[in-house]
Amino acid sequence: MMKNYFAFSFAMLIYLSVYSNNISVSEVSKASTNTTQDYIMLQFTVSWENSWRDAENYDAAWIFIKYRLAGAGDAWSHATLNFINGAND
Repeated sequence: MMKNYFAFSFAMLIYLSVYSNNISVSEVSKASTNTTQDYIMLQFTVSWENSWRDAENYDAAWIFIKYRLAGAGDAWSHATLNFINGAND
């Protein structure tokens, strides 16, 4: 009986910890272009429903950007991201 209780508790913990949903990327814009150092600064907002945070942990989202140079055919590359500033550091 104890094994079943533990398995149920563990399953509920997993269910409750993955409740965040409806991730959204909005307000995407090109903030600036630096042709000397060859980079573009993008600005965007990432949000989702049911996010959570406690004293030690919080949920998060993986962000990646891919780009394709003009004339490169179907060759996509991963952009290098640098965090500059955000509303919820």
